[in-house]
Amino acid sequence: MPFILKQLHPIIHTLLIGTFLSRIAKSMSLPFLAIYLSNQTELSSTAIGIIVGVAC
Repeated sequence: MPFILKQLHPIIHTLLIGTFLSRIAKSMSLPFLAIYLSNQTELSSTAIGIIVGVAC
């Protein structure tokens, strides 16, 4: 597998790394969305769960 990655164009490496970092950042921020919604709104736990589930 590493041999295949070495054959790819450098732009593809940049895109893969960017996508990876973007997904990590999104998954790290979603729990804070749930905390924010529970503290700042009157939404039920079910509604917050649906919102966070749709945001994924």
